[in-house]
Amino acid sequence: MTTLKVTRAAIYVRISQDRGGAGLGIARQEEDCRALCARKGWDVVDVYPDNDVSSYSGAPRPKWQELLEDIGQGLVDAVVCWHVDRLTRSPRELEDVIDLADRRGLELATVSGEIDLATPTGRMIARMLGAAARHEAEHKAARQQRQRRQAAEAGKVAGGGKRSFGYEDDRMTICESEAEYVREAARRTLTGESLASICRDWKGRGVVTVLGIPWKPSGMRRVLASARISGRREHTPRSSWEGTRPLLGEIVSDAVWPGIISHEDSDRLRALLSDPTRRKHHGSGRTYLLSGILVRRPHCPAVAEGERAAAAMWPGAVRALRSARVSSWPSVRLTVIWAVGAHRGCSLVP
Repeated sequence: MTTLKVTRAAIYVRISQDRGGAGLGIARQEEDCRALCARKGWDVVDVYPDNDVSSYSGAPRPKWQELLEDIGQGLVDAVVCWHVDRLTRSPRELEDVIDLADRRGLELATVSGEIDLATPTGRMIARMLGAAARHEAEHKAARQQRQRRQAAEAGKVAGGGKRSFGYEDDRMTICESEAEYVREAARRTLTGESLASICRDWKGRGVVTVLGIPWKPSGMRRVLASARISGRREHTPRSSWEGTRPLLGEIVSDAVWPGIISHEDSDRLRALLSDPTRRKHHGSGRTYLLSGILVRRPHCPAVAEGERAAAAMWPGAVRALRSARVSSWPSVRLTVIWAVGAHRGCSLVP
């Protein structure tokens, strides 16, 4: 008796922006993808949703990485998505999928049309669609960047995110109860007091951030270095980012909202707080191999950070790493981490 092999399908759904947070976009994608699997007679083994995550921006996509791991372990026979651009807008990532298709016989199906990665023509179509998606993403990013610059030059309020400390929810009206603390912090900083000292004092007095949590020096530094509190608008293009948002942006105009402190005091604060010699602690780096590393065992939803947490959660899984010192060469350290992680059955994310 011949047993027919059931194709194990993984559905990948993604939406770049979910402003309402309801996940309706990926829900619609999943519904269409499930219908496609039903028509093909494929068994859906899992759904991998990356909600409110842009592929073009390079931001981490946890479910995408999980999908690649499961494909590599032979747990998935086919990937189903709404369109190739939902899978990725990166030609480099698309080539990873094509390589997996070659090695694992992976099938790719999209609601918008069939793509056979087993044939040269199918791979060409996938690459063309991927290139077109990348082209559109780059043009969209350029348009949005120009719009943000134009809004900054007009002094308009930037959209998105939480309100700034010192201002009401409309981001235009000064919240006097908080503004007094901003002026106090500015005055104390300019007279030589450390941000850490001010934060400790505020914690004792019950002064909290807009999120209701105690102040930290890093958060206070950003508030005091911001041109916003002096009633000015600054612009920080993405091209100037090096992993994280720079402390200072370019001041391009007076803002449409009033300032809490003077331009002169703001300029002095910005110069002071951006001075690299002011920072006394630059971090000690990693001492042990798993310091700050997230560890996950296959098919286990739990995640541990660091060697101790991982050892407690999965005894013996990281025993080989205990007491191992970090190499002075990052590439060597990462190679050792990945090699030992693979040997022990862990997936590690530096």
